[in-house]
Amino acid sequence: MSIISPIGWIADRVDRAAHSMGSTGTNEYWHRAEAMPGVPLIRQISFADIRDALRLGIDDFAANRTDIMFLCVFYPAMGLLLARIASGSNFIPLVFPLASGFALIGPLAAIGLNEMSRRRELGDGSGWLDMFGVLRSPSIWPIVSLGLLLTAIFVIWVGVADLIYQVTLGPSYPVSATAFLHDMFYTNAGWAMIGLGVSAGFGFAVTVLAISVVSFPLLLDRKVRVAVAILTSVRAVAANPGPMSIWGLTIAACLIVGSVPLFLGLVVVLPVLGHSTWHVYRKLIAWETAPEASLPQQVVEPGVVAAADVAANHQHDQVRDALARDLETARYVADRAFRQVDASDPANRLVTGELETRWDEALVRVAEIETKIAAHDVGRPVMRSN
Repeated sequence: MSIISPIGWIADRVDRAAHSMGSTGTNEYWHRAEAMPGVPLIRQISFADIRDALRLGIDDFAANRTDIMFLCVFYPAMGLLLARIASGSNFIPLVFPLASGFALIGPLAAIGLNEMSRRRELGDGSGWLDMFGVLRSPSIWPIVSLGLLLTAIFVIWVGVADLIYQVTLGPSYPVSATAFLHDMFYTNAGWAMIGLGVSAGFGFAVTVLAISVVSFPLLLDRKVRVAVAILTSVRAVAANPGPMSIWGLTIAACLIVGSVPLFLGLVVVLPVLGHSTWHVYRKLIAWETAPEASLPQQVVEPGVVAAADVAANHQHDQVRDALARDLETARYVADRAFRQVDASDPANRLVTGELETRWDEALVRVAEIETKIAAHDVGRPVMRSN
């Protein structure tokens, strides 16, 4: 038996996860209903939902805060490294674009935190190693593709920021950070650079928010294509412009506050935002089956009527099967929640109360689906005779 250092042990676990990328089967990673998701429906949410998502994100962070803080030290360390490199070269004008541009790839950096929240929601134990479990997801390659898209947007943003500097304060680079700050705040060209930079940055931020606020959690949660995930995310933002604007401003404000004390605040800010993003997704997206399409009311030949009846019954059966899958998953979650309550220590009221709340919510979900199935069965199409 060999003894290795903690860092070596961590590296070994990460290496194993990397070598098993995408190895988990669909039925192992998702329940049946999640592997065959149906149609994503966009919910109308309120500002209260955003507050609640943040609260739930803080709860997830509190449940794993020591593990997450240990791992997320990597991110502020990376920010400090970027700032050090930029401050010692001709890249001084790019220090702020590099730091602020981190928000453009933030959704990708938070994917492991989304996975931890997903597992905790299902009742599975979560630790920081579960962050790397996303590498075994069947959707890892769509996630990588979306991550490459955000990385490309980040690179374009840095290029645009450099171009803005060249046409305002350039083409020569400042001799020091002090000289750069003086030129930026005490010259008309400097204020022009600020105005153009803020406008361009706002456009990039809105674009990334629109295409990623839902897409990464959705790829973790369901078996969908990247195009579907991005389209669903854009639709969710378009349907909730007010709350999504508040969410975007919240992210920006938290990142600014977390970055001020030498990026150290990001140790707390990043996990909270990453967990909260998962709960924002849960509030925005409902997974239901597609509504039945109504048949055109017109005079048609008997053979066409019979074919339409067959199609209607087939579609009805598909909806019924999807509801049954949803019910199977809901009952599974409720049963697991009950077993967790039964195994908990009654003396620990805080933990037991939380588990009982989850059980109650799971039972409500089961009742809702059973009601939908009953109503669906009542409205079953009837084959008409010629």
